[in-house]
Amino acid sequence: VRKHFEDPESCPTGMQFFINRQEIANGREGSQWLPGSESMDLESYVGGLSHRIEQKEFGFFVNDFQAHSQSAWIKTRAFFYNLFRRAGIPPVPIVLILFVSLYSQSPFGVHKDSADVFSLVVRGQKRMRVWPFQAMFHHARGRIVSPRECYNLDLFDYSRELEQSLLLVGDVGDVLYWPSSYWHIAEG
Repeated sequence: VRKHFEDPESCPTGMQFFINRQEIANGREGSQWLPGSESMDLESYVGGLSHRIEQKEFGFFVNDFQAHSQSAWIKTRAFFYNLFRRAGIPPVPIVLILFVSLYSQSPFGVHKDSADVFSLVVRGQKRMRVWPFQAMFHHARGRIVSPRECYNLDLFDYSRELEQSLLLVGDVGDVLYWPSSYWHIAEG
């Protein structure tokens, strides 16, 4: 990741860092949290960052990662080419979002996105709790939300909603999928 952002001016505006669910930096100010030259691999970076912030939970996200990594875009394009040949081209854009995290829950709470999600697990295990649109709609506080709209419920205690949810679990190399109409939260 560092090689794509050597110059802080080239850091994407869609980059965000969270520690214990609090956003501490975004855009170019986030360059201080990028892997340093000593972080040659993901394990070193996660271990070093975890030590630096005293073992607190963290999340590092880069929106539109395809604009910063040609190799990631080429590999993703090949995956989607084969999928779209079979299923057709979707009416929404394709974007890559890089997530590097070590937390018990995603810092956004239960939310939904405007596009379908494919999540490739590259380290550890990924657990996503998902709900069909209607199951969590009542939490939208009267706001009309369409199944294709981004919306954050700011909901972290969803224990009463577990019965209607589905837990997706992926290990290294697995791809998890949920449609844009599904509410979701990462659980570790």
